[in-house]
Amino acid sequence: MNWNKFHICVKCMKSQTKSGASMFPKPVFYGSASVGERGQIVLPAKIRKEFGIAPGDQLLVLGQPEMNHIMIVKANVLNDMLTNMNDMLTSMNQDLSKALKSSTKKK
Repeated sequence: MNWNKFHICVKCMKSQTKSGASMFPKPVFYGSASVGERGQIVLPAKIRKEFGIAPGDQLLVLGQPEMNHIMIVKANVLNDMLTNMNDMLTSMNQDLSKALKSSTKKK
């Protein structure tokens, strides 16, 4: 086991947002799903309702093989999240460029 990664993971799990809420809240158990002969699964009704998953919605299936994790996320939700992150990083990059230009003018 890589203890540095473990330490970072534990540190992240103890992190909190500004409001005091945990950044990694306790997972909710929604039920189980069996894999059918054709590899299909049926998501429990409770999770479909809570996450607004409807017939025809595109879901992405992601995995971390080294950790034996599978994650399912609505495609539009991941797209929105990545777009917001890109916008934030672009803005931060612009601010950093301005700050660096400003600091080099002072020298």
